[in-house]
Amino acid sequence: MEDLTPPILSAVREVRWRMTSGRSMNEALRAHLLESHSVFSQRLREWWALKSQDCLPKNHAHQFDSPYQRAFLELIERGCAGQPTLDHLTALEQEIELAAHAELESHVAALPFKVLIPLLVFQFPAFLILLLGPLLRELGQQLGQS
Repeated sequence: MEDLTPPILSAVREVRWRMTSGRSMNEALRAHLLESHSVFSQRLREWWALKSQDCLPKNHAHQFDSPYQRAFLELIERGCAGQPTLDHLTALEQEIELAAHAELESHVAALPFKVLIPLLVFQFPAFLILLLGPLLRELGQQLGQS
């Protein structure tokens, strides 16, 4: 059951947690990148390496899929520039949690219909055979006697 948290949410949580313990954005992000091994963290590592070398293209942030990831990158840049970002990180974390919860709820709401398909395809014909089999046998016997 581990690793069910979206990678962006775990990244925001870890960076925010490290910042609340007194680290700067640079230190918090470096510590997260050293410990995390998700696909998002790998892409974030590549972005961080390009940013540290000042080789970052202008549109590189658009390669990240969601607006939450792009907002996180913007907060990282602002935090590295010395601007306060802890409140914004907290707000972003709450927004991502709500979005993840809504996505989970939509998947859970669709689950009964997805489970109904195998029931209709596999079990319903077998139930009809069990239900109609004796009736058809009785009908065949009565037609054979007349």
